[in-house]
Amino acid sequence: MPRTRSDCAPARTSRIALTLLLAALMAACASPASYTEPITKFQKASTIVIESARLEYGAANTYERNAIIDRLASRKQRLGLPDISGPDHEAIGPNDLRARMLALDALAKHGEFLLALASNDASKRSKESAIKLGDSLGRLSESLKTTADSEFKVRASNFGKIAGSAVDFAIQTKITEALNQAIEISDASVSALIRQIRRDMENIYERRRSILSEARVLAINAYNEEVAQPNANSDRIEKAATRVKQTTFAFEKLQLLVGVGPGLDAMTDAHLQLVVYARSTKSPQQLSDLIDAVDVFVARAVIISEAIKAIDRPSKE
Repeated sequence: MPRTRSDCAPARTSRIALTLLLAALMAACASPASYTEPITKFQKASTIVIESARLEYGAANTYERNAIIDRLASRKQRLGLPDISGPDHEAIGPNDLRARMLALDALAKHGEFLLALASNDASKRSKESAIKLGDSLGRLSESLKTTADSEFKVRASNFGKIAGSAVDFAIQTKITEALNQAIEISDASVSALIRQIRRDMENIYERRRSILSEARVLAINAYNEEVAQPNANSDRIEKAATRVKQTTFAFEKLQLLVGVGPGLDAMTDAHLQLVVYARSTKSPQQLSDLIDAVDVFVARAVIISEAIKAIDRPSKE
């Protein structure tokens, strides 16, 4: 017997409901490939900011040592190894410095891991990237056993635990779960670690500003001593004047530089937007908001990179 229009209505209604349900599920579980463009940009900008932070950490103790040498030279005092080595003469102790360098490496590997998870061949690339991140997290975990900075240890440890669980999912080729762990659940741990590095950069910047300010004063004093000599030597005066110019220029240039901090702020904002997108329905507007945030991060990273290159690094000779 042929079906009537009223018989078809329930079936049609069911099909519509099923279609709407599938559409909602597809929106909520968008393909990892939808992350490819923003994560590619995020990873590249992160690399710039992370490497800039690495340079700042690496130079911190050299600035401190050179400042001590300049201070003793200005007082015409003898110099011994204990004057320039040991915890009392370091901005960051060796164990704490190693932990920070390894944390930066883990953050960089985390960005590469995100990119692998969002790639078209994620199942192939993610396992290799996961192994590299896992090795990096293992080295970080070992270094945290000897660091004296308890606050940094907590933040780095929390990051390591979340990132480690994402690694486990990726090795099992559970791409969606790994991406969720690496972005959404890592929200607090990644942000906290970046903020900790941000505070370190602020402290390093302020300390450097103080060192350059003192160097400028010492150079001026040395110049005044030369010109006050009864038989002032023009070559020595000229050398002292050059030192005044150099220290003054370095101090003024530092004031014009924004440092790595704002780049880390932009990194935090971009990561937050990644989390927002991961928890969203993945609409075109939400993807656009994510790309806008990442573009701001990229622009800031480029500026920071150029600023860092312009800084006069301390001589290690």
